[in-house]
Amino acid sequence: MIKNKGITLIALVITIIVLLILAGITIATLVGDNGILTKTQEAKEKTEVANEREIVEQATLSAMSENSSMQFSEDDLQEALNKITIENITKVFDIGEGSYEVLFIKSRRTYKVKSTGELEENYVVAVKDSLPGNIETDEKGNKLDGSIDKPYEINSIEDLVVFSNLTNGVGYKINESGQIEEIKQRESFDGKYVVLNKTLDFKSSSSYIDATRSDLGDINNNDTDENKLLKEMSLGTGFRPIKSFLGYFNGKDNEIRNIYIKRDSIASFFIGSGTKKIEKFTLTGEITSESSNAFGICENAALIEKCCNKAKISSLFDNIQGRASGIAKWAKIVECTNEGDVYSKGGNAGGISSEQGITIENCINKGNVSTINGWYAGGICAGHGNAKTTIKNCHNSGNINENSQTGGILGTNGGVIENCYNTGKVKSKQYAGGIVGGKANQVFNCYNLGTVGGARAGGIIYTSNSSNLIISNCFNIGTVQCAGYGGTIAGILAINNGNVTINNCYSITKGINKSGTKSMGAIIAKNSGSIVFNRCYYVEDEQLKTAVGEKQDDDTVSKCTTKEEITITMLNANIQELEHEEEWKCWKESDEGYPILDI
Repeated sequence: MIKNKGITLIALVITIIVLLILAGITIATLVGDNGILTKTQEAKEKTEVANEREIVEQATLSAMSENSSMQFSEDDLQEALNKITIENITKVFDIGEGSYEVLFIKSRRTYKVKSTGELEENYVVAVKDSLPGNIETDEKGNKLDGSIDKPYEINSIEDLVVFSNLTNGVGYKINESGQIEEIKQRESFDGKYVVLNKTLDFKSSSSYIDATRSDLGDINNNDTDENKLLKEMSLGTGFRPIKSFLGYFNGKDNEIRNIYIKRDSIASFFIGSGTKKIEKFTLTGEITSESSNAFGICENAALIEKCCNKAKISSLFDNIQGRASGIAKWAKIVECTNEGDVYSKGGNAGGISSEQGITIENCINKGNVSTINGWYAGGICAGHGNAKTTIKNCHNSGNINENSQTGGILGTNGGVIENCYNTGKVKSKQYAGGIVGGKANQVFNCYNLGTVGGARAGGIIYTSNSSNLIISNCFNIGTVQCAGYGGTIAGILAINNGNVTINNCYSITKGINKSGTKSMGAIIAKNSGSIVFNRCYYVEDEQLKTAVGEKQDDDTVSKCTTKEEITITMLNANIQELEHEEEWKCWKESDEGYPILDI
């Protein structure tokens, strides 16, 4: 008999499985994180970087030796590089402040070197963009339509500049064929989505595809630099703000570094109104208006979320219209931070916003905020007009210095100030408050630790003519200083001419009165209207010996007690049921022995 010899189905399956496993092992060995090909590529890259660094070092020494001052120019370094390598392998860029960048064109790696010869340790890989200056294509050249699934992309400085040109309706753009075209009309990008795919640095050649290109024209109105793009962005008026953008901008947690804007008109990264949402990017650099408003992120928008400004913001306009703020003039602002200094010569200044009638939530200001001749300044919001502002869960640690009404959180005209605190120094020539410098309606769950100084000053609030003001669950530990003008000092409320209710508040502060006049109180200095106290506590001070400074009957004053009678139980028994998401539910004892809110 002849037996059939062959492979069974089960054996075949097993064989295939074994082969697949071996193939997987082989692939992993080759291309895994520790694979042969990966290690080979890493070794190749290290060798290339070492060779490039050696070239830069040699060229730097050569350029220095040719100069008696032992320093060199952009041209000196480029000439020295051309002698060592083949011409057009490298490009040198003067990035200011005595520093240059050397770009190796093929590898797209850049090295930073100072004119005195120091070479930075790290290198930067330059951005990639298949069609720089055309935001309707991605890095690989694929078509985009601005939808939420295919948003327009910012991959280079060229993209950002052309995006600005399109919103302004001036200058030039790059078409689908890579050709330069003059812009005939402005684009609003209504309802369209734009994303920032990379961190971009205006001072670094690595953020440009070609930092020397000049075909985008004289953007900075300073036709002395041959229209070279990097120079255009650092001289004259600098970057042209994105104007009246009606879409959505997502920074994807990237940064826009070293932006430079200096204009006679409104200066901001975005200007105009109608922007639907701006989110998730950090801005550094300098933004200045010589004759108008200056803001960091934008002028007006429906919503700004999770943005950070680190740029210096300055309005040099000696007029009330010269307002300044780190984030925006007007918007709903959520989870934003300002770390840049904000200055207004003649107008209002706010760390986050300069205007009234908005909602600000979960924001932080760390920058110093100041005006010379302005009316209002606030660590979070300056305020202005009669519209009510709502501020919740915000913190200021910057120093606030203003001419008129100055607050650690709000300058004036707040609706509800809730769950906020100040640790910065607040100073004014007139009225100062640790939380609010002018009018307010409701102040809940707030505290001040910073020194507050003004002609009239309150640890929590200075106000005049606030109708039906309610202050609840607030405390002040910061020193309150009065320079004169009535000698108003108070731990909680300085002065009010309307009806006021103060619930469950206390002050442990030192009062300093330089004028020697009256109106000094540990809780409130003076009230011309009616006042209701509910469980308020204070510590006697040399200047602040009574709860109320002037014009209150004994029965009202008796509702305030000194520190010896304060207990955590008493404070917690009077906690108001407030409508907010993260209520500070109770008081606790601090390490220093005084009650603090348990956040």
